[in-house]
Amino acid sequence: MKTTSQTIDTNSMATAEPSVQVNQDVMYLYKSQEGFEAIKTWYDELVDQIEIDFTSEYVDTRFGKTHMLVCGPEDGEPMILVQAVAGSAPLWRNQLPVLAKRFRVYALDTVGQPGRSAPNPPSYFNNDYLNWLCDVQDSLGLKKSHFIGVSTGGWKVMRMATDYPERVDKVVMLSPMGLSHARLPWKIWFKRVMQKSKDANALENELTAKSIKSPSASGSVSFGSFDRQLARAMALCTRHFRLDRAMCIYNDKTQKISFIKAFKLVWQFFTSEKKSLLQKMEAPGLVLFGEHEILYNPDKVSKKALKLMPNVEVGIIEKSGHACIYDQPAESNRRIMRFFDGIKTQTAPEPLADTNVIKERLIKAGQLEEIHGEDGGPYMRLMLKRVPNVEAGFMRIWKAPQGSHIDRVFHIWMGGRGNDMNLMYAMTRADSPVPHFLMHYNLNPKDIWSYHIDMVPKVDGVMYPDYWRKVMSPLSAITESKAVKAIPTRRIQADRKQYLSSWSMYGKEVPKEEYMYVRDEVMPHFVDHFLELVDNCDYRTVGSAYLIERGRKQMDVLFDREMDRKGWGRLEALFGEEAGEALRKACRDELCEIEMPAANHY
Repeated sequence: MKTTSQTIDTNSMATAEPSVQVNQDVMYLYKSQEGFEAIKTWYDELVDQIEIDFTSEYVDTRFGKTHMLVCGPEDGEPMILVQAVAGSAPLWRNQLPVLAKRFRVYALDTVGQPGRSAPNPPSYFNNDYLNWLCDVQDSLGLKKSHFIGVSTGGWKVMRMATDYPERVDKVVMLSPMGLSHARLPWKIWFKRVMQKSKDANALENELTAKSIKSPSASGSVSFGSFDRQLARAMALCTRHFRLDRAMCIYNDKTQKISFIKAFKLVWQFFTSEKKSLLQKMEAPGLVLFGEHEILYNPDKVSKKALKLMPNVEVGIIEKSGHACIYDQPAESNRRIMRFFDGIKTQTAPEPLADTNVIKERLIKAGQLEEIHGEDGGPYMRLMLKRVPNVEAGFMRIWKAPQGSHIDRVFHIWMGGRGNDMNLMYAMTRADSPVPHFLMHYNLNPKDIWSYHIDMVPKVDGVMYPDYWRKVMSPLSAITESKAVKAIPTRRIQADRKQYLSSWSMYGKEVPKEEYMYVRDEVMPHFVDHFLELVDNCDYRTVGSAYLIERGRKQMDVLFDREMDRKGWGRLEALFGEEAGEALRKACRDELCEIEMPAANHY
């Protein structure tokens, strides 16, 4: 059950001296009392939609009270979330449940923007925003924290990393300003916004993903769902919020907009920071763009970011526009957590290293314990059968704790003579409905790359179509994507294919670029889905008797030499037929033997 108690931190206040005159008049930023109430109602209703426990807290800064939604374990790594212009804390509602599993999250209402913070906007023309963020950290007693920011918020957290590196751990920038010269969206502003100037409801209905797609997107492009709460916020703020005052371009004395300041603001927003500043970025960073960014070309900006900021990783989210967390929240969350888990895109592929990345995720998630050989090393060492008869491979095995859906994880590596061949199997218990997970990453001496990824179904999908729907079909999100469909289809030997799934990804003698794409963009989806099933699978249509009987037959087939004649043949060419048979026998023998139950239940 979520909590929304208002708490004010009185023991840890900002130490910064007030450098601005704090405005306490809430109505200063609103066009009318009615408009203020409309935005307040929207805010409160959105807060009620947050699906985890949180508290509503305030800290002091030189710009007045700063409100934040706080969630996650108290001993978790601190993370500060910064919204865009006219954004507010509850717009992070799709990220909070994911981030709060690991981090102590502080989702800020920016001062001088809609929300519960003081109506005293920092200036965009100096370091006010950075001073404000430093004050927040000081008030919370944080010497260092992670930052995530979206759009202009992404720009400001980037500046925190360049200007105050000692205060920043890792930083995520979502469609940030400041990385490139940007296009001014004049047509959208005048055609979509200004024509509906008297009706916020009409403007909200007009704001869709299609209406704000990039000029480069074709007329048939459709993406995401364009978060309706974001559309509502944009419509309400356009109609009722004093953006001129929030952006510090309104002169209260003359009661007019300062066009000089307005021009300077546009210049600030739509031009790039200096290269020398961007090159100061030392903190590990992640930049995520939408495929259909409206403000700039994401491919060109990605290349610039990688060139100027060597510690930064870059990703482009398909079927999303500016600020991908709204169009594709699940994929954006996955990319963000992958970054914080340390799963980094390598500059060059190495099948053994790439396999180890996946293996370490499985070991950590499943709390697996390695089964060592007699010498305390790998379960089995592989020796080349010909001179120089040296060790050039291994089999390592990990077992899962009792009660886990996972039974064993096997990793077979074959090196020597220019080979880097990896076979990894995460085998689930015989009485578990969770599919087996398998992956092969291989590099042969002639620079020939290959891969195979699959989740081997435990239930016949023809007899039980609900199994496909509930357990397997979530993989379609990646296997049916435009990029994956562009990959040529390769044939798998017929007698082997019947035991695999329709979602299997197989590439033999492929370009290195295809291998890297599958490694970086496809494999994580399979691993995420497998681990989600390990944690939460509750498929009960069939009983354990069915699963065990089918599972035994499956094991005999999966570890039969005839099922992968070429793969096992390459192994035996290096290490001998006895080694091949010993490996297959170990895979079968090490699996937990489960007795057939008297009753048909799971």
